[in-house]
Amino acid sequence: MNQTVSLKFQTMDDFLYSVGSTWLLDSFFLFVSVPTSLSGFIMNTISMIILMKKEYKVNLYKYLRFYTLLGLAINLVSIFLIVTTTRRYFAFNNTLAAFTYRAYFCMSAMNTGYFIGSLVEIFISFDRLSTLSNHFLIKLYKRLNPYLVCFFVCIFVLLINCSYYFVFMPVKRVALILNYYEGAANQSKIVELYTFTASDYSKTTLGRSMSYIQFAIRDIFTLIVDILVNIVTVRLLKKHLLKKSNLTRVSSSESTANRSVRIMSQDVSTLKTDFKSQQVELSKMEGSISEHDKSHQSRSVSVVAKKSTNAEQKITMMVLSMVSLSIYSHIMQIIFITYSYYNTNFYVSLIFAFSSYSITLKNAANFPLFYCFNNNFKKSFREMFGLNKK
Repeated sequence: MNQTVSLKFQTMDDFLYSVGSTWLLDSFFLFVSVPTSLSGFIMNTISMIILMKKEYKVNLYKYLRFYTLLGLAINLVSIFLIVTTTRRYFAFNNTLAAFTYRAYFCMSAMNTGYFIGSLVEIFISFDRLSTLSNHFLIKLYKRLNPYLVCFFVCIFVLLINCSYYFVFMPVKRVALILNYYEGAANQSKIVELYTFTASDYSKTTLGRSMSYIQFAIRDIFTLIVDILVNIVTVRLLKKHLLKKSNLTRVSSSESTANRSVRIMSQDVSTLKTDFKSQQVELSKMEGSISEHDKSHQSRSVSVVAKKSTNAEQKITMMVLSMVSLSIYSHIMQIIFITYSYYNTNFYVSLIFAFSSYSITLKNAANFPLFYCFNNNFKKSFREMFGLNKK
């Protein structure tokens, strides 16, 4: 049920400021947040088309398909935040319909999608970790079906987050504007606009308890796990690279020793008779040809192995970058929730703008990360748009 709050302000600007609207914030949502959401929606759509190809069949890409689809949905919903965050540009943003949409759909849908994505990111991180570790728990993890994991994550979040749909409600604010400028006249006028506020349910013991549980799992727990998995992955990656470097160094030293032995053998053979030396020269020519073929083959194998290793390292860096953006987003949510719990001033709206944008940015960054760190994805994208053709 809508509540009515009666107020009195000197100017209309003061009234809008009281509900968290300034030219700077409204412009930020209109000219920064919305274009980011729109471009993220388009890029996630392209990413989804590419990841649906048959060659992307390993478990990591199954998780990324779902994660990309989720990012696409979140960016689509966040585009329509413009309905309630740009009061100074569009009059519709002050209506009951706009804030009913925000209170009962937009906020809850974005929160649920963000919650699901935060948990799925943990499984994506563990998938990368499984390529660097042979721990028995990691081996058990490899047996999980990614689609089933994502399905049960959705069920879990929908069950624990269903109460979030009753946390907010729209409220009408009626104000007497003492100096309302309309044309050339300056007169008093009663103005109505809508915003949303915490519902009665959110003030009950059950409502508060569910909010604390959601906050603890969605932001605190996932933040801690993301940081720990990132640290472990970086350490294992360094060990892996060091091991590869040592193997390359040993292989190089062995080849140097073999070359030295061959040179000594050639020096000894030159001390023989002219006739024998000619035979030796002929055999050396034949041997050098076969050695050249063998060395060429070994170099080809090493180049392929090196490219494969570099590709795996880049994919690991891609996942680490995704998790780093997630960590930033969690920190922003924690700051916003903590500050808004103790304050109700204008800065709550300011922090909300940056915290909501962190979610938008995180989900819009999927395509750039895939393109920069995944050679197969980059190749598929260029082929899709004919960019490889000269």
